[in-house]
Amino acid sequence: ELHDCTHLAQSEYARIFLSSYGLKTLMLSDYLNQEHLERDVDLSKKQNIVCYNPQKGVEVTKKLIEIFKQCKFVPIQNMTAKEVAELLERAKIYIDFGDHPGKDRIPREAAMAKCIVITGRRGSANNLIDIAVPEMYKIDEDSVDFIEAIDKVFKSVFDDFESSLLDFELYRDKIKNEKLVFQKEALEFSESVK
Repeated sequence: ELHDCTHLAQSEYARIFLSSYGLKTLMLSDYLNQEHLERDVDLSKKQNIVCYNPQKGVEVTKKLIEIFKQCKFVPIQNMTAKEVAELLERAKIYIDFGDHPGKDRIPREAAMAKCIVITGRRGSANNLIDIAVPEMYKIDEDSVDFIEAIDKVFKSVFDDFESSLLDFELYRDKIKNEKLVFQKEALEFSESVK
């Protein structure tokens, strides 16, 4: 039976979900490859590009592309890992209005490539543990002032990118520490099954 097992969760969102059913849950998160953590991004090469994953939040993204015709939107698709990294290094913004079932990889890679990460509030994006970006960058796609809020953030980022980037220092620091957190969680798990 499920209640006799210890469950592992990769995200706080999943942990809360499992715990809501009374299931014993331990964290066993993940971390990015070292290459993402050591990336040296040349800010002078940043362009007013908004990149996105076309597999996630596609209806919201389509609406934004229609409204913000002055912005250059570039989908992350049919690319090698190297091409994705190069796009993220050139882009200023990464948007993700998908369901966020866990601690997603691309928003973290985007943050480490010094992109401003803008999400909705679905799934793990709705907490500050899994996606630790400031509240102003988490915009509820169902709110009446969604477009106005997006417009404000886009303008802020494009007008003063370096100030916006400072808002992401804590998120980038958290991402850099994920391997240590994972090792601690793995140790706690191994201790629990002895």
